[in-house]
Amino acid sequence: KLRDKMNAATAQGRLSALTITSIPFLLTGALSFMEPDIFGVLTTNIYGKLILVAAALMAFAGNYFIMKLVKIKQ
Repeated sequence: KLRDKMNAATAQGRLSALTITSIPFLLTGALSFMEPDIFGVLTTNIYGKLILVAAALMAFAGNYFIMKLVKIKQ
């Protein structure tokens, strides 16, 4: 019963981790659909590709650290 209460208390943190991870990818999809000419520079230029990789790594790092914070040791 206590574990269920703790899972409910950490639900906001898990939702934050999901949000932090998904928003950059959703924005990438939306921008590539709305402005393909402008966004295409990021996918054709080596610096643009590096920026996209760095952004993905930071999104996953944010997810990892938030999940570490809200995980309850058993």
